[in-house]
Amino acid sequence: MPSITLLIPSRGRPHRFKTAVDSARQTASEKIEVISYFDDDDPMLSEYPEYHIVGRRVRTAKAILTMLQDVTTPYAMLGADDIVFRTPGWDVKMLSYMPADDLGVVYGMDGWKNSMNHFLFSMKWHRLVGVFPDGMFDHFGPDTWVSDIAKECGRLFQAKEVLIEHHHTRNNKAPDDATYRERGKPADYILEATKQQRSKIASVIKAAIAREAQ
Repeated sequence: MPSITLLIPSRGRPHRFKTAVDSARQTASEKIEVISYFDDDDPMLSEYPEYHIVGRRVRTAKAILTMLQDVTTPYAMLGADDIVFRTPGWDVKMLSYMPADDLGVVYGMDGWKNSMNHFLFSMKWHRLVGVFPDGMFDHFGPDTWVSDIAKECGRLFQAKEVLIEHHHTRNNKAPDDATYRERGKPADYILEATKQQRSKIASVIKAAIAREAQ
């Protein structure tokens, strides 16, 4: 049984979606599952090589939470249709950083800012506190929400030997398109206003870590 499910929402990018999925499968040491979300009004929907969830048009954050409902593996990898997996064995390498209690978040290098845009987490973490709240974000914000909580718990790990290259228009590795221009509202003010909420969630995780250690 696969250990990791790769989550990829996509719109208007069938060829880039295929590149992302193919690169993940071809470089993984073990079989991985893939779940994707496509908008039913995407004019390029018929060009996608494979279908998973097709639903009403939603923002990225909502698509992620919808895909998570179908995950049956112990771990999920939050991906995107503008990334390329470059490191052979990326899956095993990233899992090697996961603590024995499975309460952790792992990310690699992205060949750009090396920030935590795409990351691996356990479904145990998601079942305990939810990866991020429903309805809070459009596109921007979920990565910062998760990284802040994981940092506070001492459970954020970077696999520097793993390159998951981010091909974005802002780093001149991808052309600008309608999908980039429709990312939704900024999240800075939301993140600033919810610092205490994230600290409370971190306290729940720290308590769970302490229980596991007993």
